[in-house]
Amino acid sequence: MSVRTDGNNFIAEIAAAATVVMAIPPRMSLTLRIDSMATIGALSKDIISERKRIRAAGRAWLNWCRSDLHTKREFISLQHVASHQEVKSVESKGNDEADAIANAFRQKGQHCDPLSYFTLAEERIVFQQHGNNIQGDIREVLKLIEKERLMETWLEKTEVQSQFIKNIQLKY
Repeated sequence: MSVRTDGNNFIAEIAAAATVVMAIPPRMSLTLRIDSMATIGALSKDIISERKRIRAAGRAWLNWCRSDLHTKREFISLQHVASHQEVKSVESKGNDEADAIANAFRQKGQHCDPLSYFTLAEERIVFQQHGNNIQGDIREVLKLIEKERLMETWLEKTEVQSQFIKNIQLKY
């Protein structure tokens, strides 16, 4: 399957894990080995508030599998696998193979039209800044934009007011 990631490996990792969670039958034990601590962290969270859910990176995939993940949680074990190891364990060899398969699909996808951003479990919201999609917490980006705009406003003020800010900028 193809996954739109826009250069973000986390989205591909969470999509793969969500697909496995949805595919396994109820009450079947599974150890899901993942080389992404961010993905393990996202999958380990229990039910979260609406506010946190809408700001979560990979929310489409998390929303899609959240109900199944909640009901199958006691049967799913998440295990971190260190990637790109010189000494290869069975797990790291499997991880290398999974990376090679993912890379082959990534290269194939570069020659295809972009997929839709939205899935059945997704709100139709995409935050962008300067043409780039914001994939994490929008509040952090908004705070940064606000600080930049305030700085621009200060620098446009009279010479005395802006000199103070210019002196601070030189120190940092």
